[in-house]
Amino acid sequence: MRRVRVDLVHSQKDKWNRREETTGKISGDKDKKCSSDGHNRLSLRFVGPYTVRKTKQPRLISLKKSFTIRPARADDAFSIGALAAQFANYLRALGDTSEFRLTAEAYLSDGFGANPAFAGLAAEENGQVIGYLLYFFGYDSDRAERTLDIADLYVEQTKRNQGVGKALITQAAKIAREIGAEQMVWAVFRPNDLATKFYEGVGAQRIDDIFLMRLNAHAI
Repeated sequence: MRRVRVDLVHSQKDKWNRREETTGKISGDKDKKCSSDGHNRLSLRFVGPYTVRKTKQPRLISLKKSFTIRPARADDAFSIGALAAQFANYLRALGDTSEFRLTAEAYLSDGFGANPAFAGLAAEENGQVIGYLLYFFGYDSDRAERTLDIADLYVEQTKRNQGVGKALITQAAKIAREIGAEQMVWAVFRPNDLATKFYEGVGAQRIDDIFLMRLNAHAI
């Protein structure tokens, strides 16, 4: 696996305007009223062919999504367990031999109760969970700062390329900023090029100069 890091930055929306031209031939020596949008009127004298520039109001584009991002709940256990099983099958097809144990039961026992190991976000559409992100808080001693560590991020295959994954990451970044974390970090299975491309597309940086190590706590 490779380690991935993303620094939290704020983005701004681009502003744009659009112009169109209409050409007409108006003759005469009387003042004519020319209106571009029904609000701003100009008094012009036309004596021959003119090109009149009309400024249109920007076309409004609906940004309303068909899904919502909310905190994951205990009653999401069955849905998230099913998505986790899909995720495991996807990774196995890429050659991942890890032992995948995130079931509905594990989600409930480890994510809820007196000492939860993680928190989560759920993407919901029409009452159905179509994606999830699990996270926990960590600490980077080199940079002396808090981190938000992503344990899992998965979106149902039929719901991809609709902004679900990015919305989950964006909400996680908001949570990170709220607790004073400057970075989010997570691991990626090396052959998972689809995930790598997505993460780099949202601004994540690949870290190749470190690697993960694991030791069974009962083996020492």
